[in-house]
Amino acid sequence: MAKEEDFKIVDKRSSAGISEDPKSKAKDESKQGEGFVMKEGAEQGPMQIDFSTFIFSLATGALINMGLAPDPQTNKVTKSLPLAKQNIDLLAMLQDKTKNN
Repeated sequence: MAKEEDFKIVDKRSSAGISEDPKSKAKDESKQGEGFVMKEGAEQGPMQIDFSTFIFSLATGALINMGLAPDPQTNKVTKSLPLAKQNIDLLAMLQDKTKNN
């Protein structure tokens, strides 16, 4: 049987370094976001994007630009109907192009 120090497991998933521990959430609110807290020493890297994440980002952008949700960077509600229309048109195009797939 191998000793524990004979090998090392490295988790390279984008969710590595994130915990849902409510106690750690209270410790450091500066690292808090969306109910998750970065563990001490965890590296922040780009999140992996899949098709559903892409669609969700377009829909969120449409909501923000219609003034129905605050901008996450400024936390202010602003309206830009041309940008909202662009996001909605992209979603409609993707719906049409992916129909029956």
